Amino acid sequence: MMSLAAPILALAGFAALALSMHKHHRDLFGGPPSRWRALALRSLGWMLLGLSCAACILESGWAVGPVLWLGVLTGAALMAVLTLTYRPWSVPGRDYMTSRGSSSSARDKPRAVGASARPVAATCNASSPTTGPRRPASEGLCRKLDRRRRATSLAEGR
Repeated sequence: MMSLAAPILALAGFAALALSMHKHHRDLFGGPPSRWRALALRSLGWMLLGLSCAACILESGWAVGPVLWLGVLTGAALMAVLTLTYRPWSVPGRDYMTSRGSSSSARDKPRAVGASARPVAATCNASSPTTGPRRPASEGLCRKLDRRRRATSLAEGR
């Protein structure tokens, strides 16, 4: 039977790697990591993944250990992804992490998955005679609206 050391080390490693990213660090701590904190979290994450590999090899030997480790990585990565993307505000200890030196604010409240930090206008750069120039929402949306405008102008014979 497999010990719990390898999966716990792998999950901790993936959590550290995720926290080295701006988005996940901002979701949990309210701001992006400093350059040195991101480097430390990245190094810690890779070290923990290496230790989980060593735990699998020590437990099952060189013949089966790396295969077992790949399975452990799959499960740990799935757990980390589901935790950080589905419910980032439910991570244990988050209240303690965000309450140090700050009052309750909007960053402590859960946001919708995929919601950006700042609102973006849902229009393109094309200017209209009535409203003037507009700000872009996203490249995909702008391309779609441009295609629709071209198709409409071609159909009208302009």
